[in-house]
Amino acid sequence: MIRSRFRYLDLSFLFRYPPLFGLIGFFIFSQIALVSACEVSGLWLFTFYVLGDPNVNLPTAIILMNTVLVGHFIPRGTMNWWLVPNIFGIAFIAVGVVLQLTNDHKFKTMPSSSPAIWAIPVSLSLLAIAWCPLVQEMQMKVKTSSLQQRQNQRDSRQVSERADSSQSYQGHSVQVQGITNNDAQGEARTANLRATILKNFLNMVVLVTALFVVPPGDTGVVSNGFSSLYLRQTEIMLSVLPAFGGYVLGVIACAMCIQFYSFLIPLSLAPIVTFVLAANVHLSPLLGDIWDWKIMSGDSGNRFDWYVYLRVGLVAVGQLLCSAYNLFWTESTIYENESNLFWFRHYTGLFTGQHMLLNRAKTPKHPTRHSPGDATDLQGLVMICTTMYRETWDEMSQYLESIKKVAASQELGEEYNWTEKFEAHVYFDNGVRGTKLTDFSAQLVCLVNSKFKDCTMARMEKMWYGWKLQWNLPGFLELPLYIHLKDNQEVKSKKRWSQVMYMESALDRPDDAHVKYILATDGDVDFDADSIVAMLMQMLSDRQEDVGAVCARTHPEGSGPFVWYQKFDYAIGHWLQKVANHVLGSVLCAPGCFSVYRVKAVADVVDEYRSDVEEASEFLTKDMGEDRWFTTLLVKAGWKVNYCAGAFDTTHCPEEFDEFWKQRRRWIPSTLANQILLLKNWKAINQNNKYISMAFLLFQIVLLLSTVISASTCILIVTGGLYYGAGVPTWVSFVFLVLLTLIFVLICIYYSQETQLKVAKILCVIFLLATAVAVVGTASQMAISNTSSAPSIANVHGKYEGCYPEYRNSSGFLLPHAVTRIKDMTNDKCMDHCYENHFVFSGTGPPGTVCFCGSEDDMKNATRLQESMCAFPCPGDCGETCGGNPQQLSVYKINELFGIHLPVDVTTLYVAIVAGIHIVAALLHPREFTSIIHGVVYLFTLPCVYILMNVYSVCNLTDQSWGTREARSQKEQSKENFFDDIVVKMRQCLTFCRRCYQETEEDTDEELERETMEDEVDHGRSDQDQTVPTGYRSRGRSKNVETQTDPGKFEMRFKTTRQWLQSIFGAVSNKVEVYEPMFTREGYTDTSFIAGMADKDLKDIGVADMYDRSDFRRHIRQLHQDEPDIDIRVPDNVETWLKMIGLDTDEYKENFTRAFPKGTKAQVVFQELKTMTEDRIVAKLGVEAKGHLRRLKLAITRIRQPTLREGRILRAKREVEGKFQEHLQDVTTHTKKPYLDPTTEQFRLDQNKEDEFKQNLLQLRNSYLLTFLLANAVWLVLMFTLIQHAELQVLNTNPLGLVFLGTFTLVLGVQFAALVVHRLATFIQYISRIPMVTRRRREMSWPRSINSRYEPIP
Repeated sequence: MIRSRFRYLDLSFLFRYPPLFGLIGFFIFSQIALVSACEVSGLWLFTFYVLGDPNVNLPTAIILMNTVLVGHFIPRGTMNWWLVPNIFGIAFIAVGVVLQLTNDHKFKTMPSSSPAIWAIPVSLSLLAIAWCPLVQEMQMKVKTSSLQQRQNQRDSRQVSERADSSQSYQGHSVQVQGITNNDAQGEARTANLRATILKNFLNMVVLVTALFVVPPGDTGVVSNGFSSLYLRQTEIMLSVLPAFGGYVLGVIACAMCIQFYSFLIPLSLAPIVTFVLAANVHLSPLLGDIWDWKIMSGDSGNRFDWYVYLRVGLVAVGQLLCSAYNLFWTESTIYENESNLFWFRHYTGLFTGQHMLLNRAKTPKHPTRHSPGDATDLQGLVMICTTMYRETWDEMSQYLESIKKVAASQELGEEYNWTEKFEAHVYFDNGVRGTKLTDFSAQLVCLVNSKFKDCTMARMEKMWYGWKLQWNLPGFLELPLYIHLKDNQEVKSKKRWSQVMYMESALDRPDDAHVKYILATDGDVDFDADSIVAMLMQMLSDRQEDVGAVCARTHPEGSGPFVWYQKFDYAIGHWLQKVANHVLGSVLCAPGCFSVYRVKAVADVVDEYRSDVEEASEFLTKDMGEDRWFTTLLVKAGWKVNYCAGAFDTTHCPEEFDEFWKQRRRWIPSTLANQILLLKNWKAINQNNKYISMAFLLFQIVLLLSTVISASTCILIVTGGLYYGAGVPTWVSFVFLVLLTLIFVLICIYYSQETQLKVAKILCVIFLLATAVAVVGTASQMAISNTSSAPSIANVHGKYEGCYPEYRNSSGFLLPHAVTRIKDMTNDKCMDHCYENHFVFSGTGPPGTVCFCGSEDDMKNATRLQESMCAFPCPGDCGETCGGNPQQLSVYKINELFGIHLPVDVTTLYVAIVAGIHIVAALLHPREFTSIIHGVVYLFTLPCVYILMNVYSVCNLTDQSWGTREARSQKEQSKENFFDDIVVKMRQCLTFCRRCYQETEEDTDEELERETMEDEVDHGRSDQDQTVPTGYRSRGRSKNVETQTDPGKFEMRFKTTRQWLQSIFGAVSNKVEVYEPMFTREGYTDTSFIAGMADKDLKDIGVADMYDRSDFRRHIRQLHQDEPDIDIRVPDNVETWLKMIGLDTDEYKENFTRAFPKGTKAQVVFQELKTMTEDRIVAKLGVEAKGHLRRLKLAITRIRQPTLREGRILRAKREVEGKFQEHLQDVTTHTKKPYLDPTTEQFRLDQNKEDEFKQNLLQLRNSYLLTFLLANAVWLVLMFTLIQHAELQVLNTNPLGLVFLGTFTLVLGVQFAALVVHRLATFIQYISRIPMVTRRRREMSWPRSINSRYEPIP
């Protein structure tokens, strides 16, 4: 509701057309000035010459005021038939006026010389003309053809530029068509605000002129200026606040679509209610004190008779009839803009109701809607687009349940009439390999068949990227479900490229099926139809289509302390941060887990969003946080992103330490990088986006700085808490915590992530214990400082004035006030005592227990003594002097900050504000109030998160892995790796091996760039229940047996051992020649066999060098996508099974035939295989090569009867794969776009570019880390140094710390204010969706909401 409107104050738009400025500017100014003069003159005359006349009583004034509604009688255009109720209304008002004036004795006896005789018709006529809808409409129109022509030329140029930038999309025609209308609406709103500002300014000028220049009248009420106007505070409040409050409530009522019940009827009843209160003034002492009873009474002083009520009632009925136009023609849609509701955004203290009725007589105009009834028309399709990769059975099931609820929603299909308006699309990374489903995609197909039993697959197509499956789901929406199975050999993987695919799919639609909105979700979210309605309605309520995206409230689900932390973290992120961004400017992250994007906005940024990573800094934005980067692009393009608190979704969050840290390792650098990108382009964004103001950018700067120095701030907090809680000297705890942090920095730089996370767990425990002590210590110190009359640390500080005598000659004490004795006296304690008694001087003297206080007057003409005469040590601090003998005082002048005297110390005040804001925020979200309980976990883990996790994130900035949903078999291989890693690093340090450092750094960098790079893309594999794709043939080799190879797909998927070794050591390295025979001799002939090798396997084949084994382990972890998918089912025959596992050589076939004679049932063969030991396998089957033996043992262990669920998945897989063969030739013609071609990925095919990119990424990491460490070091040194200088402290806090606390208190205050505003907006949205009249439900601008399992006001 709060918008950045200050840019509209610029009236330079007139100077853009110099030749026309004189004519147009004078025309606009003269028109508005003339109307302002009429308005102010009418109000001035009626106030001072009519209401000020003693012959005009209150009933007469009430009845006369309603005559201004004659403005409705002035026709506008073709609306003449609406004059019928206006005519009757004016007739009722006229009858009431005539009856009142002819029966009011005082009015009839009014002297002919009274100014009220002519002031009444003149003032009412002026107001009726100034406020009539026709005149107000004329002020909003500039009828100058040349100006309009220039505006049209500018709009056409913008259309042409946008069309040229997006001409490759068919769907962009929708975007281009709306540009002119949207710009026109924006210009209209801007013109409305400019005209309002100009009108109010002219009103003030005319009012001041009338009060100070116009000569006083004869009534005695008006004199020169304001000199004779006496207004009590109560009168001012009752004059200003009701008018302003009535206007605000009127805007809210109209925006909530309840103008009949909460706007028109109350305003029509206002005259009657006013008269009733006036006639019964004894019921309200306040009213009786304000209103003069003589004015209200007749000649005889008796109360009014019932005829007066009748006359006022006639006027009220006339007013209601005059408002019929407002009721039937100006019906607004939900959340209408104020500029679309009222002609001018201002109110009057007098004639408040009448002015609002005439000002409201404006027909809302929307560029894309023809009537208020079109408010729920989507004007296109909504694509529910989901990205999937390795979701579990339960996560996929949760998503499909959400789709099922949406498809079966009767309210969406019938009440909103959104049947056939939705499509559901799932883009599955690595969903298919050729014609074989992967394990996870088969699981999804099985679940679809299970959830929608009455629905069969309607269509299957071979696409350029893989396969497309279609189901037509039952329900009121007639929702089709499409599953797009991506083959990573045909199209780029990762979530961002899946998003690009569905964005371009939406843009490429033909006009007769164009997509208006994209609802982006993740594959593990739970949502309902009501949340979709809430977000779409917020989109539809955006009349100018400035909102490019709307995001929802995300709830993490799971169990354990890490989930508790995330529950509170998500809560305060939405309660405070997101609402602050929404209200102040724009939300900066619309997560892809559940957000609605406007396709027109997507068209503006998709070109840049699909660009490749070409610089190291782009890696953080494009690949590590694609949702936040996409939102940043929307903001840069001029779009606003909103937060809809009425929409909910739940998503699974990390429950384990490693997964949680790896997730935040991506999020933290991505967030910082996008904030820096936003601030670097601040000027362009401020110009392009009217919602991004300088105040908003300053707000983001403060948040960015707070994030950077959060580590050092936590160290200072824990240091102080340890001092108060356990008596640990501050320098000891300070050095200890800094050393721990620096040690962790070194570990994160030089050790593997497994080592980093293990050390992080240990350090988190240490920080947790330290934080527990610090919390108790801080609470204890707060209690002491607020209860002790003489705190150990002074609340004030003073400047030493010198040594003075205790007595002033014979007139008594030099400082005679508040003399008292204090135990363990110090100068600080004496200053505290004097400060509390409001004195500015304190003095201490022997015997060191007496404190004297005095004022400036007491120290006048005082005689200063030699300093050596004040040498008596203070009992409370031997290092200080408290006067001297005989009878000398050590005098201090108390320093005071701007006269501020806080009831509690600064720390207590800050903690109370922070805690209070969070508690009130929780109370404003009653259904989420329990999240505040998880704040305890959040509090105790603050140092661990803001110190260690920030260090971990910055140091691992070069890591390109996704971090979540990794195959568990690839996470950590063995505990010995951890200790080997430490031994290697210690050896490097002790031997000062520079080459080792360089090699390790390069290898670590290579690992971070490649390690699980495919995690999001990779070829679906779990620990068990795997199936093997068609075309998979590995090459088996035993000793002295040639390898058999299969050409085709296999050659592209797996590298030979030589190719793999060359990628590690280089093509000309001698190590390739040394290690290749070791691997191939033992059957490790390609990466499918090498994948999964452990340290023991490397030792077994002869790799003795510890450094090389460490290199191999790091690169083997990158090959988990090459591990074979092995079917768990009992095979039908041995030969098929050997072919499936890649060991179908002639030698192995002959050995199996010899061991198991022909005719032996396959089930018997595999039962015996499962009982064989390794030695028996070697002896009976002749499999001696260690790689082949390892593959055979793995395949044997996986042979089993599948469970019921696994059987269902396998059946679904076989069924779909059978249909694949039938449709293999039916390939949909589509040109593969170069940026989606996986063979064009930069830095992966060109070794030189790859090395250059890695080096740039390493330099970026080093620069970020250096900046992070320097910023925190400077902050620590400044704060720790200032703490040691008590004389510089203000309010018991050093100046820098006070500024820091004050700044963040202000930030929290701004966020809290934004929260209140957003809560009010959410309440308005909810109320607006409740129908007030059942019979008009279908015609309402926003139908009633769907019952949700969440709170109605989230």
